[in-house]
Amino acid sequence: MQESDSKRLAWSSSCRRRPAKSRRVEARIAAEKAAIEAAKAEWHALESKKKLLEVEIKSAEAKRANTARSSFEVRKNDEYKALTHEIETPRAAIAGFEEES
Repeated sequence: MQESDSKRLAWSSSCRRRPAKSRRVEARIAAEKAAIEAAKAEWHALESKKKLLEVEIKSAEAKRANTARSSFEVRKNDEYKALTHEIETPRAAIAGFEEES
């Protein structure tokens, strides 16, 4: 009889502790889900930034290419130097964009 009473008490005690343990596990699951959602949001933001940088790089490359093409039409040395500077400016911008991405 004493053995069955102690088993009953142990089982009863175990049943009382389960809701608390269950709440702790559920809280941990909720925290992990929140962390996953935050990571997804950060990933989406980085993907958007990457796409914007790619567009800016393409734009700067197009501007550099257009300026380089027009440099063949230049007759004066100072105009050529100015165009060379216009070509170098987008190159520096492209390098900066590539470092960010």
